[in-house]
Amino acid sequence: MSRNLRARDIAQRDKAVVRKDNHTWQVQSTDGRSEYLVIDWGDRKQCNCVDFRSRKQDCKHIKAVDFTILKERFGDLIN
Repeated sequence: MSRNLRARDIAQRDKAVVRKDNHTWQVQSTDGRSEYLVIDWGDRKQCNCVDFRSRKQDCKHIKAVDFTILKERFGDLIN
């Protein structure tokens, strides 16, 4: 399963992506046993997961936040 599909699955779960403040999101792992912080710096996002730290590219947690932001703005378009 691709990162985008895993991110979409996370974003669709109830309370799996929670905005903590204007720039910080708490995102559950795919299995729901861990949580990660995604920080929105405006021009980029950063996650504290191993995948993001090693690849330096958007991980599924960042993509889940992006899907959630789209859902907030335009409705549930990712079904």
